[in-house]
Amino acid sequence: MKLLVTAALALVLAAPAAAADREVFFGDAFQLDAAHPAPLDRLQDGRLACLSDACANRVVSVGGVTVRVLPRVTAKEVAARRPVYHPDTTTPAAAHDGLADEFLFAGAAVLALCAAALAVSALRGRGRQAPVDRLLRALRLVRESADRSPPDRRRALDHLAATLGDAPPAERATRLAWSRPEPGPEPTLAVADEVRR
Repeated sequence: MKLLVTAALALVLAAPAAAADREVFFGDAFQLDAAHPAPLDRLQDGRLACLSDACANRVVSVGGVTVRVLPRVTAKEVAARRPVYHPDTTTPAAAHDGLADEFLFAGAAVLALCAAALAVSALRGRGRQAPVDRLLRALRLVRESADRSPPDRRRALDHLAATLGDAPPAERATRLAWSRPEPGPEPTLAVADEVRR
């Protein structure tokens, strides 16, 4: 008889605490028509969810419906010394291959040298045109200015004089650029032809 009472007591203790009409996990939203959802929380879209300790891991009654809120993590996982849901954060030891490291370092050094060489060549090329190119450009501007207004001819002749520097035709181009009356097309082309020779 003692044995039978012990077995019946064990079955009663092992049975669920209370039967529930619905089971949901902590934090999951579900639809339930209830005027007063306490202790559950009503979301903006009208659904209910257990988001607090008041309903966590309990059987609650809402609007005549019993809802069992199940935990997402079992008691065994919570009590574990090292929880199973934590990833391993230790980094494995790297296999050092000296040859690969040397190749990577050499490649990085070569790329850095190439970048430096490109930067230097770009900076050198800026602002410095070949003197012949600058002179040809100035002559072209003088020839084109012959068909334009006198202020354009003045600017083109002055630019030609600045390009020539101390060369003899530079003085004549400067005098013509700032002479009165304004320089005409024929004298402007004559200075360009003189420089061209």
